[in-house]
Amino acid sequence: MGAAVAGPGGVARRSVVQTHVPQRQLGRVVGHIETIGSLPIPLAYLAAGHAADSVGTRPVMVVCAATMLAVAIAPLLLPDVRRLRLTPEPPVVAHPPP
Repeated sequence: MGAAVAGPGGVARRSVVQTHVPQRQLGRVVGHIETIGSLPIPLAYLAAGHAADSVGTRPVMVVCAATMLAVAIAPLLLPDVRRLRLTPEPPVVAHPPP
């Protein structure tokens, strides 16, 4: 996800994660997001190289651009994503005050 969703989308994603994931789990969650998001990159390079050899670079670039646009817009179609707000979590209190 890191490389695929860069720029303003990456900032928004990171803001939502940092706001909604508890502090003690933040490192683990971000690590998983970055790892899972970067797994398809080598496969995409391999597929794009073979496709460019077969059909040419221009059609491959058009398909890649359309795919990136669709991936960037698709989350906005989900109601839960549209309802997300960047409101901080209340602090966790180990012992409530008397």
